[in-house]
Amino acid sequence: MNDIRQILELIYFASGPLLVLVGMFVLIQIRVAKKNIKITSQRDALRLAVEQSEFFAQEIIPLHSQLLKIAEDEGLAIFDSIEYERSHDSIKIHVNLPEEQRVNECERLAEHYDVLIPFINALEKYSLYFVSGVADESVGYSGSGSAYCQCAELILPWHIEMQSSTTINHSNLLRLWKMWADRLEYESATLSIKEMKRRIAGINANYKLPIGVD
Repeated sequence: MNDIRQILELIYFASGPLLVLVGMFVLIQIRVAKKNIKITSQRDALRLAVEQSEFFAQEIIPLHSQLLKIAEDEGLAIFDSIEYERSHDSIKIHVNLPEEQRVNECERLAEHYDVLIPFINALEKYSLYFVSGVADESVGYSGSGSAYCQCAELILPWHIEMQSSTTINHSNLLRLWKMWADRLEYESATLSIKEMKRRIAGINANYKLPIGVD
């Protein structure tokens, strides 16, 4: 009886440190699992970014070329009449055409819905992956940021014109365009500043004082 009691007491006193060890082991496993999940998520995000870059090249670029050809054949001036006014928290779009001509060209462009709608839907699908964070946005930007903005800006005047008469709403397209267009503008301004500093550094701007002036 005493032997059983001693064994039970040993188990009781040992259970404290044992539980601590078990808890530490569980915490280590949780940390390893989180690290593995993070690595897997990063790998998936990179893979999706690459896949979307391929989708952009194979699907969006050909549709973009078709729209430019349509504009040339139809004599549409809307694609060459767009200006963008950027501020801290917004971008205003100006189409420098008379209202009647602008509306008319948008309606004529809408007649080519077999190219127009797939083009916009493809841009929206592409945008969704990066706006949602599922795909690595920095990889997408480095691969096709500039080309994407050109594609989006081609269609924005038509998109905005049609918003008043339809239920079209491609919010991901607009959000990604705003984000990448701002970044392109920032990078361009930064390069201009660096170039200006380089030119200033190479200029000798010393002044020769008049005789007798210290």
